[in-house]
Amino acid sequence: MLIDEIGPLLQEKLDQDGIELVDCLWTSMGHLKVLQVQIAFTDGSMDLDTCAMVSEYLSARLDEVNLYDFEYSLEVCSPGAERPLKQERDLERALGSMVSVKLKAARDGFDEVLGTLKSIDSEHLTIEIRVKHALKQFIVKREEIASVRLAVKV
Repeated sequence: MLIDEIGPLLQEKLDQDGIELVDCLWTSMGHLKVLQVQIAFTDGSMDLDTCAMVSEYLSARLDEVNLYDFEYSLEVCSPGAERPLKQERDLERALGSMVSVKLKAARDGFDEVLGTLKSIDSEHLTIEIRVKHALKQFIVKREEIASVRLAVKV
């Protein structure tokens, strides 16, 4: 997993500055591969100066260890307002927040559920959804979930 390769190069710097590594992924811009590193402060915020500082630090570390032997561009950024919730700590922090849960297969007429994350345990997520004018609890097994992300209320 890409985050397992990049994490150790950054961990000490991130820890000292109160920053978390949210995700790492390869994207592309034309023919150029882009290593996108998403970071956030523990409160979910991020600023451009911090992204620039982490980018400079990580770029130097990547040059030291020569992890990849092909041409690529490095992008350090915020994961955004509708960030994916991939790790357990992400889900725990999202309790009480609006989330979008995509299901692997439709259930009860839903293939995606939008609502407030009310509880999590090792096997289930409980999302409070609005059905017509009533609030209902939608309990979904973790193995039924394709993805979970924060959602912005509109």
